[in-house]
Amino acid sequence: MSFIIKTETQSIQASVIFIEVSVILIYARLTYSFFLI
Repeated sequence: MSFIIKTETQSIQASVIFIEVSVILIYARLTYSFFLI
């Protein structure tokens, strides 16, 4: 039971990291296009 909970928290952490990385990429792309203008 604890093993299932541990894997669930790991998958949640992985999805949170993925969301953070995508937000950082979108933010960097927006600032890059803003500097180009």
